[in-house]
Amino acid sequence: MLDTTKLSTALFDKIRSRFENISMGDENAKSTTDPEHGKVFNFNYVSKDGEDFGNVTVSIADGKALKLIYSRNITSELDEIQKVEWFDFLRDMRQFARRYLLSFDARDISRNNLGTKDLKHLTKDRNNDDEKIDSSSASAPVSESRLYGSSKTSYYKISPSTRLTIRHIGAVDEAVHGARSRKIQSIYIEDRDGQRLKVPHTSLKGAKVLGRHVDAGGRIDDDFGQYTVGLVQEMVNMRRFIQGSRNKTFEDNEAQDMVAAAKERYHEIHHLLHSLSGIRGYKAFKESWSPEQYDEKIDVDSLRPKFTQKYFDPRLEEALPDVYRAYNKMKKSSLDKTLEDFANNLDTIEEGTWSLPTDDIAIEKLQELMTTELVAGVDGEDASAALYDIVGDDDLFDRIYDAAQGSPEIDVRPIVYDWLMKNLPDVGKKVEANMMAGGASSEEQSPPPAPEQPPQEEQPPQEEQPPQQESAENNGTILSDLCKLAGL
Repeated sequence: MLDTTKLSTALFDKIRSRFENISMGDENAKSTTDPEHGKVFNFNYVSKDGEDFGNVTVSIADGKALKLIYSRNITSELDEIQKVEWFDFLRDMRQFARRYLLSFDARDISRNNLGTKDLKHLTKDRNNDDEKIDSSSASAPVSESRLYGSSKTSYYKISPSTRLTIRHIGAVDEAVHGARSRKIQSIYIEDRDGQRLKVPHTSLKGAKVLGRHVDAGGRIDDDFGQYTVGLVQEMVNMRRFIQGSRNKTFEDNEAQDMVAAAKERYHEIHHLLHSLSGIRGYKAFKESWSPEQYDEKIDVDSLRPKFTQKYFDPRLEEALPDVYRAYNKMKKSSLDKTLEDFANNLDTIEEGTWSLPTDDIAIEKLQELMTTELVAGVDGEDASAALYDIVGDDDLFDRIYDAAQGSPEIDVRPIVYDWLMKNLPDVGKKVEANMMAGGASSEEQSPPPAPEQPPQEEQPPQEEQPPQQESAENNGTILSDLCKLAGL
């Protein structure tokens, strides 16, 4: 029989190792400070960079399941790095449940906190496996997204005393996931003194860093403020350069290396801005930061011919100094990374894309994943976790999330296949071919040659073998049915 005392203590220790300020309730939903009596554990989910994404409640009250309840903003506002942390946390909780022979149930109740009524729902009727939380009966308020506001204005809290005000070009459609982070006309920082400072760009990621800097007592026009503004402009330049260079092969070998350096620098800045937007990341970086000095003079006229084919694309010129610095940095650091197939995937370089199957290993993993049913799971988390390191794209995950709202058991392979054919058609065709071939490798599909037989020697009759095409036909039918479901 399961020792609930040891289970409660083990779960408390597991949560405490990662999060602070844990409140507990016993089997009667009464507050307790003794982990041995804890059945409901309540805490705020804080990412490793210090951002608070709201409340999480874990219950083992019925002794048969570990139930994890969280607010929607946890899954709707995480960036790519924070998503990895979130999925790792869910995976740890699932593994913990299995280790203690419990089922695992994660759900989103779209609320900021759980009230007393909810805790009673979690603890009553312990023998009822089908117990569900009725969120409509709770008294806790509906949680706000990290970005919230009206149809034309959004707000983002940096701290209790500092926030961002975002003006949109058009009306925000609340039904569209992530709409508040798009179509930005201008951004303002409202500081603790009530001053409104205009951000000199429309990058939400860069504005969060400036907001963090202002909240810490800095100014937009001081050295560090201007440094972060320069980072955003450099990232914009790199992105324009990459887009302007796509699908082009330059005769100058050094030009190809510069393109590779531009991509490397783009992702480096993207990651740095993400880190600086958090309390811990900002503090650690700011303490060791010193202004960069660029003494070198870059001759843009000498660089322009390297990127000239029949004509020079003027979109590239503004970025050339930044690209050349990134190129020199890559050479000085003796980077050993090989950036193969870069040009084939430049169309997909966006802030919302962080992982693509560009090498044979990743494509094989994707092919293997697509040969069996890919179940969405609650809010699409199971499918997203399986795809995360192979195909990481916000648009794809949004579509999986939307599909999972109707049925968590839905097979999302048609959605993945449709996304691949629109964004990476070459990869999509390889996945389709693999499914048509029954998921076997080329070596498995080709039977070994039959040994030579002596001439004129009568062979014993062979049993009739089933057609080798059967597996392919079956998988082709599966693929066809899935595509019909997806409206392909």
